[in-house]
Amino acid sequence: MASYNNQYIDELYKAQQTQKVNALNNARAAAELSYRSQLPEVNQSYDRQRAQIDTTARMNAIGNNERLASLGLAGGSGAAPTSGYSETSRQRDNTNLRTGLNSANLQQQGAINQINRDVLNSNLTFAQQKAQQLADIAAQRGSAQISQYNNDRSYENTVAQQALAQKNWQTEFSFNKKQYTDTMDAQRKKAVQEEFLNTVGLINGNSTYITYNEATKQAAVATDKSKDLRRYISKLNINSETKKALYGYYGV
Repeated sequence: MASYNNQYIDELYKAQQTQKVNALNNARAAAELSYRSQLPEVNQSYDRQRAQIDTTARMNAIGNNERLASLGLAGGSGAAPTSGYSETSRQRDNTNLRTGLNSANLQQQGAINQINRDVLNSNLTFAQQKAQQLADIAAQRGSAQISQYNNDRSYENTVAQQALAQKNWQTEFSFNKKQYTDTMDAQRKKAVQEEFLNTVGLINGNSTYITYNEATKQAAVATDKSKDLRRYISKLNINSETKKALYGYYGV
C-alpha cells in the first residue's frame, strides 16, 4: 500500500511539474516574441530617419550652394567648388550628413541592444521562476511523501493492534469456551452419575442413595427378567446417557 501511495504522489507532482514548466516555457516564448517583434519596426524607423537625414542634407547642400553662387563664390549645383568658401561649405555639409547618419546608426543599434537585453532579462526571470517553482513542487512532494509515510505507519500500527486485539480476544474466548465446556461436561457427568445411582437404587428396591462403587456390587436382575427391565429402563424419564449406562450395567 505504501509503495502504491508513493507512486501516486510521484505521478501527481510530476504532472504538476510538467504543467508548470510548460506554462512558463510558453510565457517565456511569448515574451521573447513580443520583444523581438519590435525589431522590424525599429529597423524601418531608422531607415526612414536615415533617408530623412540624407534628404535634409542634400536640400541644405543645394541651398548653401545657391546662396554662395548668388555671391559669386560657387558654381551651379553639383559643380566643382570655385572658391574656398564653397569647398568649406560642402565639407561641412558632408560632415553633418555623416554625423547624422552615424547618430541614427548608433541609436538603432542601441534600440536593438535594448531589445536583446530585454529578451535576456526576460529569459533569466523565467528561468529563476521555473527553478523556484520546481523547488517548491519538490518540497511539496517531499512533505506529501513524509505525511503519507506517517499515515501509512499509523494505519499499519492500527491494523496490527486490531489484529493483536482480535487474537487476544480469540485466545480468551477459546479459553473461556473450554472452561465452560469442561464445567458443563463435569456437571453433566456428575448429573448422569447421580441419576444412574439413584435409578439403580430404585430398580433394586433401595431408595437410599448409594455410591457408584456400591451400586456396581449389587446383584443383577435375573436373566429371564432382562427384557422387562430393559423396557422399564427405556420408559424412565432419565438422561439417554444414563439409560445407556444402565443397559450396560444390567446387561440388557
